[in-house]
Amino acid sequence: MQPWRVRILSDDRADLLIERRRTLPKEDPTGSFIILTMGLFIEALGILAANRSFKLDYELYQAPSQFTPEHIANAEGALLPFAQLSLTREEAGESPAVPVSSGQWAVVSGQWSAQAWRLSAREAGDRDCIMRTARYTSCG
Repeated sequence: MQPWRVRILSDDRADLLIERRRTLPKEDPTGSFIILTMGLFIEALGILAANRSFKLDYELYQAPSQFTPEHIANAEGALLPFAQLSLTREEAGESPAVPVSSGQWAVVSGQWSAQAWRLSAREAGDRDCIMRTARYTSCG
């Protein structure tokens, strides 16, 4: 089970959170694994967003050094804010990106939403199609 959770705040903003009970304090004494895990999630979401003409930006709530096992153990609450995510649609030939329209977040309760990424039911269940999507190629 992954330690990340997403709290959708609006059509274009979400919080990336660490679920304390899913961290590995004994196996990750420096906190580097949790930072890596959260960074990989942001990178994967950014790749999927780019493949669908979106841009993902993020801003950390705290310095990475604040996510050692000691800091996590002493923090209040079950979910610790890690980063604020913002999603914008990139229009062809335009810069900067424009705000996202309603319902475009691709993460709900820690699971990818095929509908938000505009994958058909057949494509969403097709592992090869999902891998092609992640590599920027068409499923059609």
